[in-house]
Amino acid sequence: MYHSVVGEMPNGSVETHSSRLLAFGTPGSQGETAMAATVGYTTAAAAELILNGQFTTRGVSIPITPDLYNPILKRIQEFGVNWTEDISTQQK
Repeated sequence: MYHSVVGEMPNGSVETHSSRLLAFGTPGSQGETAMAATVGYTTAAAAELILNGQFTTRGVSIPITPDLYNPILKRIQEFGVNWTEDISTQQK
């Protein structure tokens, strides 16, 4: 998965923020797909946070706060789901 967001800053420079997620499935007839792994590991990591009392917000939550997404990202990285983030700036 790849995202790129380009924006003009107040000083006239142009910033490009890029994020890349790389995941592979497990080969073979009983192997999991990359989609199953990324969805499953993320859900399991979130459940683990709740069960361990590390995330106590009630109800449905979307991962837009660092207290939720940072531990999840760290945990899924342990399962081989990796990403990179880059910021580049060009002067006009």
